[in-house]
Amino acid sequence: MAAGDTINQDLLTRFKGTVLGCAVGDALGAPFEGKPRSFFLAGTVMLDEFQRLPGYQPGQFTDETQLSVAVAESLIHCGRLDCADVARRFAQLFARGEVVAPGRVTSLAVGRIVSGADWREAAAEEGEAGNGPSARVLALALWHHDRLDKLRADAIQLCRLTHRDTRVQAGTVAMARAISHCLESKKIDAGSFLRVVSESVAGINGEFSSLVEDLEGWVALPEESALPLIIAAGAASSAEVDTSGGIPSFVVPTVLAVFYFFLRYHDDFELCMQESIRAGGDVDTLASMVASLYGASHGLDALPENLVSNVQNYKYLLEVAERLFRRKTSN
Repeated sequence: MAAGDTINQDLLTRFKGTVLGCAVGDALGAPFEGKPRSFFLAGTVMLDEFQRLPGYQPGQFTDETQLSVAVAESLIHCGRLDCADVARRFAQLFARGEVVAPGRVTSLAVGRIVSGADWREAAAEEGEAGNGPSARVLALALWHHDRLDKLRADAIQLCRLTHRDTRVQAGTVAMARAISHCLESKKIDAGSFLRVVSESVAGINGEFSSLVEDLEGWVALPEESALPLIIAAGAASSAEVDTSGGIPSFVVPTVLAVFYFFLRYHDDFELCMQESIRAGGDVDTLASMVASLYGASHGLDALPENLVSNVQNYKYLLEVAERLFRRKTSN
């Protein structure tokens, strides 16, 4: 096997790991979404198999994975980011009622498109700063992992389908850059990771960039010390923040929590998932993003086989990841 073939096979397994990691983390966290951190303090979360999300079979993932796959399918079809095509795919999923547990702001924005609004005018105004776009940027991060200028520009465009707030744009770019860094790195170093991510968003939202830098000191702290800092991050006044509910859907603490748990436990998938879910709050989003970073860093084979093979539609997810890889490398 030629050296180039070896490199491509390593990259392919990382593509697959990113996509399947998202689905597995999403399906692990979904049954616990909205639980406060106190719910988990009595013991560990059993993650050797999927728990049932009411109304669905075990292994069911939610909107994070569904919309990420829609972006991947669009990239495969168009050979580039075509926001009109992505908007059409989102609208079809929502119109058919297929999206599981969608976020409020994304639902409103896509609902406007379904009702006939121009996709370029459907996004929420400044002030709506949810974590949805950062959770569904993974396919674009894979697509542009070696084209960082395009990665940044297209991540912002993808975000603007549903959100205009610069904090959401920064969070989306930060997550995309984190995935691309994991794909290219043989070993994860917290300082290097946070430095490249912080630099990627410095021109979008300076406060977000500074908070990513601050996270290097927080990663060494135990959860009981770090999580109140993370949950309060980006708030107008930390005195107004209730930390008991866990990680909120606000993009700033979500993305910081993703990086915290990934960097703290980046060599142990079970601990990554265990501690992410025990954080409480929006844990399906959190776990999906942490697991996608883990998959990008370690590849598909590092994910537990019993979880991969029991997540819903796993064969199709593997197919999408491979088709995305083939389309990207043939461009």
